[in-house]
Amino acid sequence: MKDKGILVFAASVLAVLVIASCKRPLVDAELFRVMEFSFEASYPGSNPYVNGPELTATFRGLSGEAAGLSYKVYGFWDGGNVWKMRFSPTKTGMWEFITESKDKGMDKRKGSFNAVAPNTERISSNILSHGFLEPADTFSWKLSDGTPFFPIGETQWSFSEEFTLSEWKEWMNVISDRGYNTFMGCCWLGKYTRLELKPFARRDPASDTLLVEFFRDQLDPMVQYANDKGIMMGLVIGGFPDNSEWFRRFITIKRSDRWFRYIIARYSAYNVRWGLFGELNEAVGRNMLEGKPWEWTGSHYAELVKKYDPYKHPVGSHNTRVDFSAAADSNIDYIKVQEGDRTSPEQYLNAMSLRRWNKPVWYEEYWYEMDGDQDIGIRNTYRNFVYAMAFPTMGSLMRNHQGINTPFPPDEAAKKGISLYDYLMANDTGIIRMSYFAGFFKVLANDLDEYVPSTRLLSRGECGRFGGNYALFIEGGGTSTIDLSGVTGKFAATVLDIRTGERKELKNIESGGKVSIETGLRSDAAVLLIKDDNLQ
Repeated sequence: MKDKGILVFAASVLAVLVIASCKRPLVDAELFRVMEFSFEASYPGSNPYVNGPELTATFRGLSGEAAGLSYKVYGFWDGGNVWKMRFSPTKTGMWEFITESKDKGMDKRKGSFNAVAPNTERISSNILSHGFLEPADTFSWKLSDGTPFFPIGETQWSFSEEFTLSEWKEWMNVISDRGYNTFMGCCWLGKYTRLELKPFARRDPASDTLLVEFFRDQLDPMVQYANDKGIMMGLVIGGFPDNSEWFRRFITIKRSDRWFRYIIARYSAYNVRWGLFGELNEAVGRNMLEGKPWEWTGSHYAELVKKYDPYKHPVGSHNTRVDFSAAADSNIDYIKVQEGDRTSPEQYLNAMSLRRWNKPVWYEEYWYEMDGDQDIGIRNTYRNFVYAMAFPTMGSLMRNHQGINTPFPPDEAAKKGISLYDYLMANDTGIIRMSYFAGFFKVLANDLDEYVPSTRLLSRGECGRFGGNYALFIEGGGTSTIDLSGVTGKFAATVLDIRTGERKELKNIESGGKVSIETGLRSDAAVLLIKDDNLQ
């Protein structure tokens, strides 16, 4: 009997044959965990990345919760005459698949498996076991099973070409332990060369020579490890039009489209969200693909991602100012914007203005750890969230870029003779201070879909209502008054010194009128009012 494919769980060493004539599933597959199927082409082509045969498969749910579901999944070339396909089951029950290809070696290959729910330990230890990212309502997020998702993340555009796998794992351990749950960076920025890692021969996309080792040995395990640590990857598929000369290097639409399709096929089964390019607004008047305007570029690639991603992961278009055409595009799911002025005290006002498109506002790279005054970035984190529920993804200290005069953490850890993990836990003040934000506001995670801007209720500072609870930011601390007229019930009040992370319980608050809140601080303060009618 001829083997029809090999099934591999990406997070384990288990590998079994999937035989077309099997009457029963050979293996249980866990929901939202990557399964990998391998096939051999009879005629792979002279340059399989460019002219190899296309491979697709239809995955159908046969029983249980999966009954009636269907996904069209695209395969990708993985070296030699090998094509692979990745799939993550989204519902429990029996599944089957059948491939389609013009290559007889990969056509009509069949398999089946049984999808099961994660065990209790995994559900409690990894939020991503609850599924993929979906809009909860206009401005907030949930995972597939309805679990609310409160994104807090870090940005490093060139992570895939600047860090060893061991460094990456220690880094992910740190941000996971500090309460982060997302990360943003380019699949390949194509600018920095610390490790000489590259997906194309001579670092030249126009060579059309794809080096699959870059993916197999570097990017694949990076994405997998992040997911294993509960970190959703914000994968930006294209680089920067300007500072990494992305369009000038890819030259043609056909070549750029091929790269996008390859990345989507290789990574859509993971827990990801998509970005199109870094700072797409840089593209105005700069070496565009075949002279196409930058507005076309955003729309074209948003549509392409939606077409080839079977799971329809959320798509954003990253800019240093809002791309109005992208924001209004039905294929753009969230407002993904970098504040042009990272030191501006008025970011929160811009964040509020972005809500006009009725999409989640995701502030990415709105401040960097090497900025001269971290207090400004941290202050904006709280103010942007409380005032407009802009979700934060800050810029990382983990960078070795030319012209940036900051210590490079892996080098500093080596000098001290300690692990990178220990160095970052002790010395990365940006991560530490952002962890205060994550830990303090996580109590609001179940109420993000009931957020209402409410600063008008506060005599000084900013305020947001989350269901029946209130979050406040008061610059400089001191006293502020909140108007709770028409509100019933009692509130437990807690204040956070956002500089030190110190918390203090305030006296309980009785609603029904204007209430004075004395923070007891003379530095920036965050305050939570959590409704609890059982209070004495």
